[in-house]
Amino acid sequence: MLPLGTANDFARHIRLDPSDITSCLRFAARASAKPMDIGEVNGCSFVNMATGGFGTQVTAQTDPNLKRVLGGAAYLFTGLNRFSELAACQARIEAEGFEWEGAFLALAIGNGRRAGGGIRLCPRAKLDDGFLDLTILPFPKSGKAIDLLQTLLDRGADDLTHGLIMRRVRHVKIETEKSVQFNLDGEPRNGQSWQIAIRHHCIEMRR
Repeated sequence: MLPLGTANDFARHIRLDPSDITSCLRFAARASAKPMDIGEVNGCSFVNMATGGFGTQVTAQTDPNLKRVLGGAAYLFTGLNRFSELAACQARIEAEGFEWEGAFLALAIGNGRRAGGGIRLCPRAKLDDGFLDLTILPFPKSGKAIDLLQTLLDRGADDLTHGLIMRRVRHVKIETEKSVQFNLDGEPRNGQSWQIAIRHHCIEMRR
C-alpha cells in the first residue's frame, strides 16, 4: 500500500504518512503481512468503506483540480457549498438482528474508519475483526439537516453519537425508494438494491 490518492483515508488508517513516500516504500518492503477483511457490495469489493447519501454526492462532484490543490479539504469545501442540494434518501435496511426504515442523510458501511478526506464515519471499525461497521445518519425532522451534516463533515461521527444509528454487522441488505449512488472506496455505483457482506481475512496486507 502506498498513499498516492487524494485523501489517503485508508492509508492514514494503517498509519502511513503521505508526506514521506520513501518511508512508506520501506515499510511496504519490510513489514510483515497480516490478514485483513474485505467488504463486498453486489459482488464488487472494497477495502475501506462504502458510502451513500449526501456525502457520496459530495465525493462524486468534487472538482479534480480542487482536490489537487486542497487534498482532502476539497471534499469539505464542496460539501459546505452544496448544502442547498440536501435531499433525503428513503431506505429499508436489514441486518442480523436489526431492521430500520426511514430517510437518511448519510450512510456508511466501513471496514476502515474514515472517508471523504478524513471524516470519521465508522470510528470503531477494525480491518480484521470479521465485521463491518454500519453507520446511519437519519434525516432530521426538525429541519436541522445542515447543522447535522456540518458537524459530520467537521468532526465526524464521534460528535454525533446521539443522532446516529451504529451497528456491527456481517451482512446488510439495503433497498432504496429511488436509485441512489454508493461509493466503494470512491468508485461510484448506482442502484436501488444492495447486498453487502464481509469476507473475513480474505487477503494479507503489510500494515
